[in-house]
Amino acid sequence: MGSVVKSIVIALPNLAQNDAIGNDVLAEYMLLTDKGFKVQIFAEYYDNKLSAMICGFKDARKADAIIYHHSVNWRKGQKLLAKHSGAIRILRYHNITPGEFFENYSCKMARISYKGRKQTSEIIPLFSRCWPASKYNMDELVQAGADPQKCKVMPPLHYIEELGRLKADEGLKDRLKSGKKPVVLFVGRQVPNKGMHHFARVAEEYVKAYGRNALFVWTGGKDARLHGYHAEIEGFISKNHLNDVVLLPGKVSAQELRAWYDGSSAFLCMSEHEGFCVPVIEAQALGVPVVALDRAAVGETVGENGLVFAEPEYERFAATLHEILNNVSYADYLIAQGKMNFENRFSKNILEEEFEKEIEYIMQ
Repeated sequence: MGSVVKSIVIALPNLAQNDAIGNDVLAEYMLLTDKGFKVQIFAEYYDNKLSAMICGFKDARKADAIIYHHSVNWRKGQKLLAKHSGAIRILRYHNITPGEFFENYSCKMARISYKGRKQTSEIIPLFSRCWPASKYNMDELVQAGADPQKCKVMPPLHYIEELGRLKADEGLKDRLKSGKKPVVLFVGRQVPNKGMHHFARVAEEYVKAYGRNALFVWTGGKDARLHGYHAEIEGFISKNHLNDVVLLPGKVSAQELRAWYDGSSAFLCMSEHEGFCVPVIEAQALGVPVVALDRAAVGETVGENGLVFAEPEYERFAATLHEILNNVSYADYLIAQGKMNFENRFSKNILEEEFEKEIEYIMQ
């Protein structure tokens, strides 16, 4: 890098804490600052607590380099790329949910998704380097016109080790500890692509086969634009008398999230579209056995020795969960495999080292 301190702007439409993309951005910011770069973040929406990191459009366009986080249609971001005067532009591709997942519930969200995926092809020529979060994402970029020689898979940076050191919410921890039923957990927003309907149907099959002796808990917030979807899921739960089996506590704090992970006996991911899926590796790192639907990047993230099924066969998932909840040696095997997957592929040290090597390569 020599004696010249280069300026880097990290760009994204919405910067939020305790969010997978937000955590990735904030971790990049800290690493780059520690390496001696002048780093700022360009975002249209952000928490006021983060305002010291934020720059305006004029400053952003003058930066030597831009790391552009792409996960949604963002016209102002595309304008920034077109007017950027620096030589280095990096596409950080998290993937964009296909619009068909939203068509039955929100025409606006479907339209935004379709436009976002179209925008991917439009902006690819503007980048000198691409960092897809998974091989699945890389394949999409190449299909959309990216040069594979300019792409490197870079899993998202995260704060999972910090979550592991966080003190769990005491009240929730005590309630879970005193509960008699094991918990099957999922962590994610309540949106159609994440498979809430599959999750609820696995719970239904579990009750039919094994009784009401497990809780299926989905932590994650709602989206006001998806009222019809939420009503559909809640209607299914109510109609099938699952209100005491499928619990939807909504968005939770980091301390509560730690308590849910600590108090869970299995992690069930039925998501149909993920560009990576950070909660899977959170569960693995924190010692919760994972069983997942092998769609999009999920199987890739779970790892070679993980437990994934190609189709959402509810009876099979229910039977597998029953085995995990009742066979300690099997659960321990999955826990060990999950921890190995996290430590060998996604630990903080590994990802930070890869990130720093990439930055040195690009900025030389």
